[in-house]
Amino acid sequence: MACNDRHRARQGQISILSGAPYGYRYVRKSDETAAFYQIIEAEADVVRLVYERYTAEHLSIGAITRLLNKQGVPTRMRISRWERSTVSGTQLESSAGYPLDDSRLGSDRLVGLAKS
Repeated sequence: MACNDRHRARQGQISILSGAPYGYRYVRKSDETAAFYQIIEAEADVVRLVYERYTAEHLSIGAITRLLNKQGVPTRMRISRWERSTVSGTQLESSAGYPLDDSRLGSDRLVGLAKS
Protein backbone atom coordinates (compact mmCIF):
# COMPACT_ATOMS: atom_id res chain seq x y z
CA MET A 1 0.00 0.00 0.00
CA ALA A 2 1.38 3.41 -0.91
CA CYS A 3 1.98 5.93 1.85
CA ASN A 4 -0.96 8.07 0.72
CA ASP A 5 -3.19 4.97 0.62
CA ARG A 6 -2.20 4.07 4.19
CA HIS A 7 -3.07 7.61 5.31
CA ARG A 8 -6.47 7.43 3.63
CA ALA A 9 -7.02 3.96 5.10
CA ARG A 10 -6.33 5.29 8.60
CA GLN A 11 -8.92 7.98 7.90
CA GLY A 12 -11.46 5.33 6.86
CA GLN A 13 -11.26 6.42 3.23
CA ILE A 14 -10.15 3.13 1.73
CA SER A 15 -10.49 2.72 -2.02
CA ILE A 16 -11.69 -0.77 -2.87
CA LEU A 17 -11.70 -0.32 -6.64
CA SER A 18 -8.75 -2.66 -7.14
CA GLY A 19 -9.65 -5.01 -4.30
CA ALA A 20 -7.91 -5.60 -1.02
CA PRO A 21 -4.23 -6.49 -1.16
CA TYR A 22 -3.33 -10.15 -0.76
CA GLY A 23 -3.43 -10.94 2.97
CA TYR A 24 -6.33 -8.59 3.72
CA ARG A 25 -10.07 -8.39 3.38
CA TYR A 26 -12.00 -5.15 3.17
CA VAL A 27 -14.37 -4.39 6.05
CA ARG A 28 -16.91 -1.70 5.27
CA LYS A 29 -17.36 1.25 7.54
CA SER A 30 -20.19 1.09 10.00
CA ASP A 31 -21.80 3.51 12.40
CA GLU A 32 -19.20 2.47 14.98
CA THR A 33 -16.03 2.10 12.91
CA ALA A 34 -14.33 3.43 9.82
CA ALA A 35 -13.64 1.11 6.89
CA PHE A 36 -10.49 -0.94 7.29
CA TYR A 37 -8.50 -3.86 5.97
CA GLN A 38 -8.59 -6.93 8.19
CA ILE A 39 -5.72 -9.39 8.08
CA ILE A 40 -6.52 -12.85 6.72
CA GLU A 41 -4.12 -14.96 8.78
CA ALA A 42 -3.79 -17.82 6.27
CA GLU A 43 -2.78 -15.36 3.55
CA ALA A 44 -0.60 -13.39 5.97
CA ASP A 45 1.34 -16.61 6.60
CA VAL A 46 1.99 -16.85 2.85
CA VAL A 47 3.21 -13.24 2.73
CA ARG A 48 5.54 -13.93 5.65
CA LEU A 49 6.84 -17.06 3.93
CA VAL A 50 7.50 -15.16 0.68
CA TYR A 51 9.22 -12.36 2.58
CA GLU A 52 11.39 -14.76 4.58
CA ARG A 53 12.39 -16.83 1.57
CA TYR A 54 13.17 -13.72 -0.48
CA THR A 55 15.03 -11.64 2.10
CA ALA A 56 16.65 -14.11 4.49
CA GLU A 57 17.15 -17.09 2.20
CA HIS A 58 17.70 -15.02 -0.97
CA LEU A 59 15.49 -17.25 -3.11
CA SER A 60 14.46 -15.87 -6.49
CA ILE A 61 10.85 -15.05 -7.29
CA GLY A 62 10.82 -18.07 -9.63
CA ALA A 63 12.10 -20.37 -6.88
CA ILE A 64 9.48 -19.06 -4.45
CA THR A 65 6.77 -19.56 -7.07
CA ARG A 66 7.85 -23.18 -7.60
CA LEU A 67 7.97 -23.73 -3.83
CA LEU A 68 4.43 -22.39 -3.30
CA ASN A 69 3.10 -24.62 -6.08
CA LYS A 70 5.04 -27.69 -4.89
CA GLN A 71 3.73 -27.23 -1.35
CA GLY A 72 0.18 -26.78 -2.66
CA VAL A 73 -0.23 -23.33 -1.09
CA PRO A 74 -3.59 -22.06 -2.32
CA THR A 75 -3.87 -18.77 -4.20
CA ARG A 76 -6.57 -16.32 -3.21
CA MET A 77 -8.88 -17.77 -5.85
CA ARG A 78 -7.98 -21.34 -4.82
CA ILE A 79 -8.41 -22.53 -8.41
CA SER A 80 -5.12 -21.58 -9.96
CA ARG A 81 -1.40 -22.06 -9.54
CA TRP A 82 0.98 -19.37 -8.40
CA GLU A 83 2.62 -17.45 -11.23
CA ARG A 84 5.86 -15.48 -11.04
CA SER A 85 3.99 -12.27 -11.77
CA THR A 86 1.59 -12.97 -8.90
CA VAL A 87 4.38 -13.55 -6.40
CA SER A 88 6.25 -10.41 -7.43
CA GLY A 89 3.16 -8.46 -8.41
CA THR A 90 1.17 -5.71 -6.86
CA GLN A 91 -0.90 -7.83 -4.48
CA LEU A 92 2.03 -9.24 -2.53
CA GLU A 93 4.01 -6.03 -2.90
CA SER A 94 1.18 -4.15 -1.24
CA SER A 95 1.02 -6.66 1.56
CA ALA A 96 4.74 -6.78 2.15
CA GLY A 97 5.02 -3.01 1.89
CA TYR A 98 7.71 -2.86 -0.81
CA PRO A 99 8.40 -4.29 -4.27
CA LEU A 100 9.63 -7.86 -3.83
CA ASP A 101 12.03 -7.56 -6.74
CA ASP A 102 13.86 -4.55 -5.30
CA SER A 103 16.76 -6.07 -3.34
CA ARG A 104 18.04 -2.60 -2.42
CA LEU A 105 15.43 -2.29 0.30
CA GLY A 106 16.35 -3.78 3.65
CA SER A 107 14.10 -5.42 6.20
CA ASP A 108 14.09 -2.23 8.26
CA ARG A 109 12.00 -0.64 5.49
CA LEU A 110 9.35 -3.33 5.67
CA VAL A 111 5.84 -2.43 6.71
CA GLY A 112 2.69 -4.46 6.62
CA LEU A 113 2.00 -8.14 7.11
CA ALA A 114 5.49 -9.51 6.81
CA LYS A 115 6.56 -7.46 9.82
CA SER A 116 3.59 -8.36 12.02
